[in-house]
Amino acid sequence: MTETETYAPPPMFPAGRAVIFGGSGGIGRAVARALVAHGSPVALSYRNGREKAETVAEQLRRQGGDVTIGRADIQDAASVAGFLEAAARGCKIHSVIFATGPELYFDFVSTVRADAFRQFMEADVYGFMNIAQASLPYLRDGGGSITAVVTCGVRQWLMRDVLSIVPKTAVWSIVQGLSKEEGRYGVRANAVGVGVTDVGMGEREMQHSGESMQDFFERILKQIPLRRIGHADQIAETVAFMASQRASYVTGQLINVDGGLAG
Repeated sequence: MTETETYAPPPMFPAGRAVIFGGSGGIGRAVARALVAHGSPVALSYRNGREKAETVAEQLRRQGGDVTIGRADIQDAASVAGFLEAAARGCKIHSVIFATGPELYFDFVSTVRADAFRQFMEADVYGFMNIAQASLPYLRDGGGSITAVVTCGVRQWLMRDVLSIVPKTAVWSIVQGLSKEEGRYGVRANAVGVGVTDVGMGEREMQHSGESMQDFFERILKQIPLRRIGHADQIAETVAFMASQRASYVTGQLINVDGGLAG
């Protein structure tokens, strides 16, 4: 007689807190909502929008979430370190999520302004490096994870997306380095590539391109095999999985959530 094997999935997250840089933005807010729904306390960062962050935190608390907020200018290493120190008081940090970046608009490599390109590079690349370096001591203590929200264009160039693709490709490169160097400490590092979603498509990029929102979506939908726009919650659930114990043997990976846009 053979013994019947049963399987019980591990809890999504261990005891401790997840830290979300950019937690009051569109995707960051959805990630926070997903993590809270899966039972993890969260700490959300903001740079200037304290009121917005407090509103998000209060909404999550009404859903039963354990939520704290704090200011962090990710281009300032001391500011990032201070935010993480506050988030770690009284508990471990089990996950760090990078979900921040400047408001995007579309442009060609041939016409993008040098000052705009520099701004995006500094905000994403220097910012993520500050976060990674400051987070590692906390993540090594118990084997945590770092997950970066990037763009699906990391895998396949998308026209007029230079301000997103080039900085986020550098972020993805750092993620790969972390996965190779920090695995011996039990730290995992992964990325989630975002396609066209219902957040982040602000008026600024439409005005810059001279396109109406309707024209933009009609054009882009033809390029997406699933023929629909993604939702922030779909991104968030993938981020939550990659950060969780259920992906405990996954590191150095990029998963695109883009409806097939980047192939």
